[in-house]
Amino acid sequence: MWPPSSQGSLPCPTPTAACSFGDDLELTFRTLAGHGANPNVFGAVVIGIEPKWTERVAEDIARTGKTGGGLRHRGLRGSQDGGSGPPAPPTAS
Repeated sequence: MWPPSSQGSLPCPTPTAACSFGDDLELTFRTLAGHGANPNVFGAVVIGIEPKWTERVAEDIARTGKTGGGLRHRGLRGSQDGGSGPPAPPTAS
């Protein structure tokens, strides 16, 4: 069951991007950005394991005027790599 705040949200996962390169990777970027740029989409949150790739897709979507952004998956609490959460903010000295 989706949380009430995310009703109507749909994931668009891709199992192949991490194994792609060259033309295949470019096609993956264009396909993911195309999903987010679709006129029926209000906004998009891009979650990825590679920060530069995540940023690229999020920026391609943002160029269309959509709301959203990108998040890095690795190191977040509960992620597959067993991360203990995001790093603590710096303390004032």
